[in-house]
Amino acid sequence: MLLLKSHRVAEEDWAAVRAAGTDPARLARELVAQGLLGATELEIIGQAALFDAAFALVLTSPDGWEVTAARPLLETGAAVPPARLVTENARRVRLLANERGATARFARDRLAPAPAARDPRQTARLSPGTAPS
Repeated sequence: MLLLKSHRVAEEDWAAVRAAGTDPARLARELVAQGLLGATELEIIGQAALFDAAFALVLTSPDGWEVTAARPLLETGAAVPPARLVTENARRVRLLANERGATARFARDRLAPAPAARDPRQTARLSPGTAPS
């Protein structure tokens, strides 16, 4: 979606790539083979999207979580250890917390869970097939 919304890849080009198959690794190879993205560019975009998505999650107070099997849409080949995501998010939050006004308050106070997160009936399943009690 990021590639389409940013107009980095046109919708008709994306459709042509998807016509070759939907396997995440194959999609990445097709984007590069068709000259729509360079391999390094794809890796950088993928990592940036991953770090930004993780940061967006840090800044939210979800009502619950559902953990399912990973379903990558596009495989960039770049694995990021969870500890690296945590370190980067902590750095970003520290930077925000040093700002003035609402941004700093939000960064400092964001860790309070939503009331529904404390209610076991509202807690999302931790794995497929496991219903909350």
